[in-house]
Amino acid sequence: MHARRICLALLLGAMVTLAGCADTGESGPFAQETGDQVLDPDTAVSFQLPGERGFELAYQVSVSEGPSIDVMVLTGQEFQRYDSNQDFTYIAGCSTLATDQAQLTCGLPAGTYFLVLDNTHAGEASPPPGGAAAQVAYQYTATYIS
Repeated sequence: MHARRICLALLLGAMVTLAGCADTGESGPFAQETGDQVLDPDTAVSFQLPGERGFELAYQVSVSEGPSIDVMVLTGQEFQRYDSNQDFTYIAGCSTLATDQAQLTCGLPAGTYFLVLDNTHAGEASPPPGGAAAQVAYQYTATYIS
C-alpha cells in the first residue's frame, strides 16, 4: 500500500511537471537567427518560418558590399514556385525590394513562410552584368502573437 502511494505521488508529480511543458498560448520567439552571408550572383538564401499560429516577423538586412538585393517573404506555396523558377507572388507588406538596407516588422497569420535574401533576377534587384557577390548581414526574429 505504501509503495502504491509513492508511485502515485511520483506519477502525479510527473504529470504536473509535463503540464508545464504544454503550449500555453504565450507569446515568444519561435525562430531567430543572426548571421553573415555572401550571396554570389544568381544565388539566394532562405529561412523557413513554420508559424503554428499568427506571428510577428522582424528583420534587419544590410548589404555592406556588392549589389542591392531583394528581401522577400513568401508563403510555402509561393516559395515552391520561386524555387522552381516560376512566376511567384511575394507578400508586399513584408518584403523590401532592391535594397542595401532593410528593417521591417510585419504580422503574418498561421502558416509556413520563407524569408528569402535574393541576389538573382527573380525580384526587382538583379546582379550587374558579369555578376557580383553581395556581402549581407542579417538578423530576424519570429515571435508568436498572444
